[in-house]
Amino acid sequence: DPVNNRVLRCAPSDGGICTTVAGGNGDGNETNQLGYPERVAIEQAADGTVAAYVVTDSVSNRVQRCAPADAGICTTVAGSNGRGNEMNQLSYPLGVAIEQAADGTVAAYVVVDCSNNRMQRCTPSDAGICTTVAGGNGYGSAANQLHYPASVAIEKAANGTVAAYVTADKNNNRVQRCAPSAPGDCTTIAGGHGDGNATNQLSHPEGVAIEQGMDGVVKAYVVVDTANHRVQRCAPSDGGDCTTVAGGNGRGGAANQFDYPLCVAIEQGMDGTVVAYMVADWYNSRLQRCAPADGGTCTTAVFNYARGVAFEQVTTIRVPTTTTPAPTTTTTPARTTSVTTTTA
Repeated sequence: DPVNNRVLRCAPSDGGICTTVAGGNGDGNETNQLGYPERVAIEQAADGTVAAYVVTDSVSNRVQRCAPADAGICTTVAGSNGRGNEMNQLSYPLGVAIEQAADGTVAAYVVVDCSNNRMQRCTPSDAGICTTVAGGNGYGSAANQLHYPASVAIEKAANGTVAAYVTADKNNNRVQRCAPSAPGDCTTIAGGHGDGNATNQLSHPEGVAIEQGMDGVVKAYVVVDTANHRVQRCAPSDGGDCTTVAGGNGRGGAANQFDYPLCVAIEQGMDGTVVAYMVADWYNSRLQRCAPADGGTCTTAVFNYARGVAFEQVTTIRVPTTTTPAPTTTTTPARTTSVTTTTA
């Protein structure tokens, strides 16, 4: 809730009444304050409970980790050294995702350093020093460049390692997949054909999430096509052509419309199937829940100035084993966005 400088937790059982879990003490850079927070990711403990809300505190040029146990007091995990482009600085961070193991260990916070046109990987052990994993070569449209990236989602391999960082490259009207195995060079997986509303085009996309199976296979990239007021589902098998799963009926406030949507999170069933897309519908000041079964008609979950959304959700996933073809089952946190993965 950036206008009110806070992060809200909105339980379905509370009928649209939310509670503040970070910020809400005015615009500022104290440990209990936020300055126009943009996105949020959820760091979960091994038992599926929330360990912390991780927030891009954009105007303060930092990323804050806000643990429920700390009663609104947050700690800085990236930035907070003034606005700049050094490795311990950020310039208007927008998206954030978490590289996290099933046991709750955080390997890194991945931050979209928007005005620096780069993606930064910030490990807890490096005391605020980050490394660039995509972009950082000035703004542009080359494979090693980004132009005002807005969000990040982490694509994982079947063994839980990072297969790629996926970012909505807003001003290039495309979504880029940036693999750690090819540092600095990204490939376009959606858009990249100019600003437009054809099935292979995007217009200033801001959000991205990943539909990914338990075996690590990507079923689709789900993209918030902001200036087209729609959410697009882009399957790798479709060669860059996307289908509209919500919105796409012009700018408006009806149940089948958006007004500059910004972020998406995927609500998954226990079997990994998509139950709904949750969309931050910015200019309509609402969060929309869009179930595939409802054919593009969405229901309002919360009314607030949402620019980001993430789920507190636990799912049962299969853990690969090398000793038997039958998978074992364990309870671990669901993948969330920004982040995705981003941001309540």
